[in-house]
Amino acid sequence: MRMFRVLTLTSMTEGLALIGILMTSPAMANPTLIGTGQISGTATDQSGLTDVLSDGTPHNRLGGFGLGIAYTGQGEQYVTVPDRGPTDGTTRYIDRVETLTIHVDAGAGTVSPSLNKTTLLTNGSGQNFTGASSAIDTSVPSSSLRLDPEGIRVGSTGQLYVSDEYGPYVYQVNQNGQRVSTLAVPSKFTIDHPNADGTLELPPNNASGRQSNRGMEGLAITPSGNNSTGSCRVH
Repeated sequence: MRMFRVLTLTSMTEGLALIGILMTSPAMANPTLIGTGQISGTATDQSGLTDVLSDGTPHNRLGGFGLGIAYTGQGEQYVTVPDRGPTDGTTRYIDRVETLTIHVDAGAGTVSPSLNKTTLLTNGSGQNFTGASSAIDTSVPSSSLRLDPEGIRVGSTGQLYVSDEYGPYVYQVNQNGQRVSTLAVPSKFTIDHPNADGTLELPPNNASGRQSNRGMEGLAITPSGNNSTGSCRVH
Protein backbone atom coordinates (compact mmCIF):
# COMPACT_ATOMS: atom_id res chain seq x y z
CA MET A 1 0.00 0.00 0.00
CA ARG A 2 1.28 3.46 -0.90
CA MET A 3 0.42 6.62 0.98
CA PHE A 4 0.65 10.12 -0.48
CA ARG A 5 1.04 13.17 1.71
CA VAL A 6 1.63 16.86 1.10
CA LEU A 7 3.86 19.03 3.29
CA THR A 8 3.92 22.83 3.18
CA LEU A 9 6.55 25.47 3.93
CA THR A 10 5.04 28.93 4.08
CA SER A 11 5.47 32.60 4.84
CA MET A 12 3.16 35.60 4.67
CA THR A 13 5.71 37.41 2.51
CA GLU A 14 7.41 34.62 0.61
CA GLY A 15 6.13 32.01 -1.80
CA LEU A 16 4.52 28.76 -0.76
CA ALA A 17 6.51 25.59 -1.42
CA LEU A 18 4.47 22.39 -1.64
CA ILE A 19 6.33 19.10 -1.29
CA GLY A 20 4.76 15.82 -2.31
CA ILE A 21 6.07 12.69 -0.64
CA LEU A 22 5.35 9.04 -1.37
CA MET A 23 5.59 6.44 1.37
CA THR A 24 5.81 2.72 0.62
CA SER A 25 3.51 1.90 3.55
CA PRO A 26 1.93 3.72 6.49
CA ALA A 27 4.48 2.12 8.82
CA MET A 28 7.54 3.16 6.80
CA ALA A 29 9.47 6.26 7.83
CA ASN A 30 11.45 6.84 4.64
CA PRO A 31 9.55 9.33 2.45
CA THR A 32 10.63 10.01 -1.11
CA LEU A 33 10.33 13.46 -2.65
CA ILE A 34 8.33 13.23 -5.87
CA GLY A 35 7.84 16.87 -6.75
CA THR A 36 7.50 20.48 -5.66
CA GLY A 37 5.22 23.34 -6.59
CA GLN A 38 4.92 26.99 -5.67
CA ILE A 39 2.44 29.83 -5.29
CA SER A 40 3.82 33.34 -5.62
CA GLY A 41 4.39 35.30 -2.45
CA THR A 42 2.47 38.21 -3.96
CA ALA A 43 -0.59 36.15 -4.92
CA THR A 44 -4.00 37.29 -3.67
CA ASP A 45 -6.80 35.17 -2.25
CA GLN A 46 -10.55 35.40 -2.84
CA SER A 47 -11.47 37.09 0.44
CA GLY A 48 -12.51 40.30 -1.28
CA LEU A 49 -10.59 42.32 1.31
CA THR A 50 -9.10 45.46 -0.23
CA ASP A 51 -7.43 47.19 2.74
CA VAL A 52 -3.83 47.04 3.90
CA LEU A 53 -2.78 45.81 7.34
CA SER A 54 -0.89 48.08 9.72
CA ASP A 55 2.45 46.50 8.72
CA GLY A 56 1.79 47.20 5.03
CA THR A 57 0.72 43.67 4.06
CA PRO A 58 -2.29 43.54 1.70
CA HIS A 59 -5.18 42.01 3.64
CA ASN A 60 -5.94 39.65 0.75
CA ARG A 61 -2.39 38.26 0.61
CA LEU A 62 -2.42 34.51 -0.10
CA GLY A 63 0.28 33.38 2.30
CA GLY A 64 1.17 31.77 5.58
CA PHE A 65 -1.31 28.93 5.15
CA GLY A 66 0.92 25.93 5.82
CA LEU A 67 0.08 25.80 9.52
CA GLY A 68 -2.73 23.35 8.89
CA ILE A 69 -3.71 21.39 5.82
CA ALA A 70 -6.23 18.58 5.40
CA TYR A 71 -7.57 16.47 2.57
CA THR A 72 -11.29 16.98 2.01
CA GLY A 73 -11.90 13.48 0.63
CA GLN A 74 -13.02 15.04 -2.67
CA GLY A 75 -10.80 14.74 -5.73
CA GLU A 76 -7.70 16.88 -5.32
CA GLN A 77 -9.28 19.33 -2.87
CA TYR A 78 -7.51 20.40 0.32
CA VAL A 79 -8.36 22.95 3.00
CA THR A 80 -5.67 25.01 4.71
CA VAL A 81 -5.54 27.66 7.44
CA PRO A 82 -3.15 30.61 7.59
CA ASP A 83 -1.61 31.55 10.90
CA ARG A 84 -2.89 34.62 12.82
CA GLY A 85 -1.31 36.97 10.31
CA PRO A 86 1.94 38.96 10.24
CA THR A 87 3.70 40.48 13.26
CA ASP A 88 2.62 37.87 15.81
CA GLY A 89 -0.85 38.98 16.73
CA THR A 90 -0.52 42.74 16.55
CA THR A 91 -2.45 43.22 13.29
CA ARG A 92 -6.20 42.72 12.86
CA TYR A 93 -5.79 40.06 10.22
CA ILE A 94 -9.15 38.37 9.51
CA ASP A 95 -8.83 34.60 9.88
CA ARG A 96 -9.78 32.40 6.96
CA VAL A 97 -9.73 28.98 5.33
CA GLU A 98 -8.22 28.57 1.88
CA THR A 99 -9.48 25.74 -0.33
CA LEU A 100 -6.89 24.51 -2.83
CA THR A 101 -6.65 22.06 -5.67
CA ILE A 102 -3.30 20.29 -5.46
CA HIS A 103 -2.53 18.22 -8.54
CA VAL A 104 0.41 15.85 -8.25
CA ASP A 105 2.09 14.29 -11.28
CA ALA A 106 4.54 11.82 -9.81
CA GLY A 107 5.89 10.86 -13.21
CA ALA A 108 6.76 14.43 -14.11
CA GLY A 109 7.81 15.31 -10.57
CA THR A 110 5.44 18.27 -10.34
CA VAL A 111 2.98 19.57 -7.75
CA SER A 112 0.51 22.14 -9.09
CA PRO A 113 -1.45 24.08 -6.45
CA SER A 114 -4.26 26.49 -7.30
CA LEU A 115 -6.72 28.42 -5.16
CA ASN A 116 -10.42 27.57 -5.40
CA LYS A 117 -12.04 29.50 -2.60
CA THR A 118 -11.41 31.69 0.44
CA THR A 119 -13.77 31.41 3.40
CA LEU A 120 -13.64 33.96 6.22
CA LEU A 121 -14.08 32.54 9.72
CA THR A 122 -16.85 33.98 11.93
CA ASN A 123 -18.53 33.29 15.24
CA GLY A 124 -22.19 32.31 15.56
CA SER A 125 -23.26 35.95 15.17
CA GLY A 126 -21.33 36.43 11.94
CA GLN A 127 -18.53 38.51 13.47
CA ASN A 128 -15.10 37.93 11.94
CA PHE A 129 -12.43 36.18 13.93
CA THR A 130 -9.11 38.01 13.89
CA GLY A 131 -5.52 37.12 14.67
CA ALA A 132 -5.16 40.22 16.84
CA SER A 133 -4.47 39.25 20.44
CA SER A 134 -6.21 42.44 21.54
CA ALA A 135 -9.57 41.05 20.34
CA ILE A 136 -9.96 39.24 23.65
CA ASP A 137 -12.90 39.32 26.03
CA THR A 138 -11.28 38.81 29.43
CA SER A 139 -14.62 38.60 31.22
CA VAL A 140 -15.90 35.83 28.95
CA PRO A 141 -12.83 34.36 27.17
CA SER A 142 -14.97 32.00 25.09
CA SER A 143 -16.64 35.09 23.56
CA SER A 144 -13.33 36.51 22.33
CA LEU A 145 -12.92 37.22 18.64
CA ARG A 146 -9.19 36.50 18.67
CA LEU A 147 -8.25 33.29 16.88
CA ASP A 148 -4.84 31.84 16.10
CA PRO A 149 -5.55 28.88 13.77
CA GLU A 150 -2.95 26.13 13.84
CA GLY A 151 -4.66 22.94 12.71
CA ILE A 152 -7.58 21.92 10.53
CA ARG A 153 -9.35 18.63 9.87
CA VAL A 154 -12.43 17.61 7.88
CA GLY A 155 -15.23 15.67 9.58
CA SER A 156 -17.38 12.86 8.25
CA THR A 157 -20.09 15.18 6.92
CA GLY A 158 -17.75 17.86 5.57
CA GLN A 159 -17.70 20.02 8.69
CA LEU A 160 -14.36 21.55 9.62
CA TYR A 161 -12.51 21.43 12.92
CA VAL A 162 -10.07 24.28 13.59
CA SER A 163 -7.71 24.46 16.56
CA ASP A 164 -7.08 27.80 18.25
CA GLU A 165 -3.70 28.34 19.89
CA TYR A 166 -4.98 31.28 21.91
CA GLY A 167 -7.60 29.34 23.85
CA PRO A 168 -6.78 26.65 23.50
CA TYR A 169 -10.05 25.73 21.79
CA VAL A 170 -11.21 23.37 19.06
CA TYR A 171 -14.00 24.87 16.97
CA GLN A 172 -16.44 23.06 14.73
CA VAL A 173 -17.01 25.22 11.66
CA ASN A 174 -19.56 24.81 8.89
CA GLN A 175 -18.71 25.14 5.21
CA ASN A 176 -19.63 28.83 5.30
CA GLY A 177 -16.87 29.44 7.86
CA GLN A 178 -19.24 29.99 10.79
CA ARG A 179 -18.45 28.45 14.17
CA VAL A 180 -21.27 26.14 15.22
CA SER A 181 -19.80 24.59 18.37
CA THR A 182 -16.75 24.45 20.62
CA LEU A 183 -15.29 21.12 21.66
CA ALA A 184 -14.48 20.64 25.31
CA VAL A 185 -10.77 20.93 26.16
CA PRO A 186 -9.44 19.36 29.39
CA SER A 187 -9.16 21.97 32.12
CA LYS A 188 -5.45 21.28 32.60
CA PHE A 189 -4.82 23.03 29.27
CA THR A 190 -6.71 26.22 30.10
CA ILE A 191 -5.43 29.27 31.98
CA ASP A 192 -7.18 31.25 34.68
CA HIS A 193 -6.18 34.74 33.54
CA PRO A 194 -6.10 35.25 29.74
CA ASN A 195 -4.58 38.54 28.64
CA ALA A 196 -4.04 40.43 25.39
CA ASP A 197 -0.35 40.62 26.33
CA GLY A 198 1.10 37.12 26.01
CA THR A 199 3.85 37.85 28.50
CA LEU A 200 1.18 38.42 31.17
CA GLU A 201 -0.28 34.98 30.54
CA LEU A 202 2.87 33.34 31.89
CA PRO A 203 3.72 32.67 35.56
CA PRO A 204 3.11 34.08 38.07
CA ASN A 205 -0.20 35.23 36.55
CA ASN A 206 -1.01 31.67 35.47
CA ALA A 207 0.51 28.77 37.36
CA SER A 208 -0.83 26.03 35.07
CA GLY A 209 -2.26 25.46 31.62
CA ARG A 210 -0.96 26.28 28.18
CA GLN A 211 1.98 28.60 27.68
CA SER A 212 1.66 31.83 25.73
CA ASN A 213 1.98 31.04 22.00
CA ARG A 214 2.16 27.34 22.92
CA GLY A 215 -1.49 26.43 22.68
CA MET A 216 -3.25 23.99 20.37
CA GLU A 217 -0.48 23.44 17.82
CA GLY A 218 -1.71 20.18 16.30
CA LEU A 219 -5.05 18.62 15.41
CA ALA A 220 -5.86 15.05 14.42
CA ILE A 221 -9.07 13.21 13.59
CA THR A 222 -10.08 9.55 13.63
CA PRO A 223 -10.36 7.72 10.28
CA SER A 224 -14.15 7.76 10.67
CA GLY A 225 -14.07 11.55 10.83
CA ASN A 226 -16.21 11.61 13.96
CA ASN A 227 -13.72 12.59 16.67
CA SER A 228 -10.92 15.13 16.72
CA THR A 229 -8.14 15.73 19.24
CA GLY A 230 -5.56 18.43 19.68
CA SER A 231 -2.19 18.77 21.36
CA CYS A 232 -0.65 21.69 23.19
CA ARG A 233 2.20 22.47 25.54
CA VAL A 234 1.61 23.16 29.20
CA HIS A 235 3.70 24.39 32.13
